[in-house]
Amino acid sequence: MGQKQRMDMIRKRLMRDKKVVVGELSRECGVTEETIRRDLDRLVAEGIAARTYGGAVLRIEDDSESVDYVRRSRTHTEEKEKIASLAADLIPDGVSIAADSSTTVFEVIQKLRDREKITVLTYSARIIREHFETGMTIIATGGSLDRNTCSMQGAIAKKTLGSYNTDIALISCKALGTDGSIYDSHEEENELKKIMIERSARVFLLADHFKFGKTAFARMGSLEEIDAVITDEEPSARWKGLLDRHHVQLICPGQA
Repeated sequence: MGQKQRMDMIRKRLMRDKKVVVGELSRECGVTEETIRRDLDRLVAEGIAARTYGGAVLRIEDDSESVDYVRRSRTHTEEKEKIASLAADLIPDGVSIAADSSTTVFEVIQKLRDREKITVLTYSARIIREHFETGMTIIATGGSLDRNTCSMQGAIAKKTLGSYNTDIALISCKALGTDGSIYDSHEEENELKKIMIERSARVFLLADHFKFGKTAFARMGSLEEIDAVITDEEPSARWKGLLDRHHVQLICPGQA
């Protein structure tokens, strides 16, 4: 088993079982225990795992099933407010928007609720519930409700998203890697966001500064697919250079 295949297997095992044991992984993968320890050290460096005696455990903050929507909505509220204000100012009347189910994107839609010439296509149960009586046109994807993420998922949601072309996609992420990779922690939602990216004329990535330079479980895509990154504070010169090389517009306080 090659390293990439082995690392993917260990990540999935961590997400499923919350812990892994060096000896078991060594036998299953057909490699030495020292090789497995090095693999686990890589996951620790990524912030996904924490080492324990004889193995590793999943870090709770990277477990999307444990960090429910209500808890996420109460974290980094100041950063979300800054990002939402910047994003809302970029959205003109008369456009169609594909919106994910993140708490940050919800705040953007909140700021647009009095606009009557905006259409929102979304799998977010909260956006649908709290905005169906506003002036906006809301198109719900349908699908199976995931209460942890307050979102609709599955084949129906994918089919609906794939049936529309939108002007702007508003997406969030779990992490933004230094190589330009974009990550999420929920595999099912990750697939929905990929469809949104493919079917939208412009893609706005909403990411607070805590997510820069991190990795997470599932790779969503890369900066090459993004038109603008909207964040809550000015990033370093290194990050500005990375965004510039990928032709991504930076939107942050003082530069919008």
